[in-house]
Amino acid sequence: MKAAGYLRYSSDSQSDGYSIEAQKNAIDAFAVREGYEIHKYYIDEARSGTNDNRESFLNMIEDASKKIFQYVIVHKLDRFSRNRKDSIIYRAKLNEYGVKIISVQEKIDENVPEDVILLSMLEAMAEYYSKNLGREVKKGMTVAASKGQFVGGRVPFGYFSNRETKKLHIKDDEAVIVRDIFSKFIAFGNMDQLVQYCKESNYVTKEGGPLRPKQLHSMLSNKVYIGSAVYRVFRKESAAYKGMKNRPEPIVVDDAYEPIVSKQDFNLVQSIINDAKRGPYQRRSKKTGNTYLLTGKLACVNGSQMTGRSMHVVKKYKNDTEGHFQYFTYHCSCGEKHTVKKEEIENFVHASIMKDVFNEDSILTLATKLKYVYDKNEKATQINIKETKEKLDGIITNQERLLDLYLDGKLSKDRFNKKNLDLEQSRLKYQSLLQKSSQKHREIDLEQFKVAIRTLPLMYGLEQHTKQRNMLINTFIDRIVYSEQSIGITYKISLDEVLFKKQNGGGKGI
Repeated sequence: MKAAGYLRYSSDSQSDGYSIEAQKNAIDAFAVREGYEIHKYYIDEARSGTNDNRESFLNMIEDASKKIFQYVIVHKLDRFSRNRKDSIIYRAKLNEYGVKIISVQEKIDENVPEDVILLSMLEAMAEYYSKNLGREVKKGMTVAASKGQFVGGRVPFGYFSNRETKKLHIKDDEAVIVRDIFSKFIAFGNMDQLVQYCKESNYVTKEGGPLRPKQLHSMLSNKVYIGSAVYRVFRKESAAYKGMKNRPEPIVVDDAYEPIVSKQDFNLVQSIINDAKRGPYQRRSKKTGNTYLLTGKLACVNGSQMTGRSMHVVKKYKNDTEGHFQYFTYHCSCGEKHTVKKEEIENFVHASIMKDVFNEDSILTLATKLKYVYDKNEKATQINIKETKEKLDGIITNQERLLDLYLDGKLSKDRFNKKNLDLEQSRLKYQSLLQKSSQKHREIDLEQFKVAIRTLPLMYGLEQHTKQRNMLINTFIDRIVYSEQSIGITYKISLDEVLFKKQNGGGKGI
């Protein structure tokens, strides 16, 4: 009876009896006892069982289709998969190939109804273990946040993270800029002027990029600058937030860090932001629910931002009846008071995107760039996986040394528990990162990117759908300059500025 042996361990399983050597010894002994001939061992090292991105596992499934062996022997069923969906799919494939799964520790016969129920329970338990691990990681981070510790993510501008205290400390040269930005916003009361001031002052992000309205809005609204540690905050537009049934309340710990700005200035800034008629995001008319898609991108030829405005007009007729009309426009506040109808300019910009971006030449250019960035990020991911594994191995080694010191009486129980708790939280954190990152590289060719780009205009179904237009405008448009003679559109991708003259549909001709 020819069989294949499948061995897998994830990084948390090396010390609990599930090492590759321990699994192999158990399978060897079982095969000799039961009369199976092991054709080949398929081994996945440091691979999570929560998905099928395992090279040796997939090779085994492929070999099974060639009728090379009739059985797959595993030490425990959770070595095969910890994801019920994957387990069902691949067990069905093996059954189709005439291959049965045998577990050394669980005696399962899929021809017996009771064993099928047991198999489902074991799969559910394996999946529960995986999900519970994720909950434990979140629990550890929540405890750290409640102590005012920095729990990861991007370090805010103006601070640096101290590895020993696990708290944020002021970075003096950046803190000076933060205070200046807060004070100037209070003086200006206007985001456009603040953006221009930051540009003239050569203020940039930690990464060296320009400070745009959205980034400045995020900075001005961040409670970290009054010393508060905030954890479990989700952007309302994020997929994680939208997918939550019971959204957790954010954890806010006051006086966790040294503040950069006073609470009085911070509260004044929030008041200005809340009272502003427009911000760095799209303006929505409260009365009509209308969305002005071009706010923040549309400016007049004199550089003044054009924002949405609705106007209700009542006309009285000779027969004593009234006509009510609603007009939606974009207008600026410069001396020339440029005005353009909302529907006409938005239709024009949408049609321009469809013509300029979604032609085959532009699609090829964009697809080539996307593939380059994708391949570059995949390479960086592999480097990050290696670094994360090294950190995880170091934490496990430190835990073993800490235990030795405790057992040798060189460390008190309280001190051991405190240090071991910190190490365990770090281990769970890096273990979770490794499980998320350790996925097999998926090769995407140029043609697949081109197909994906062509489908972008159809993402929300109807071509004229507001969400679809909003997505296209935010993705591809950097700036729109309006005058009665022309409309200039600057794209984020490498397209030259497209200038539409009046006779070709620009300005008053749209």
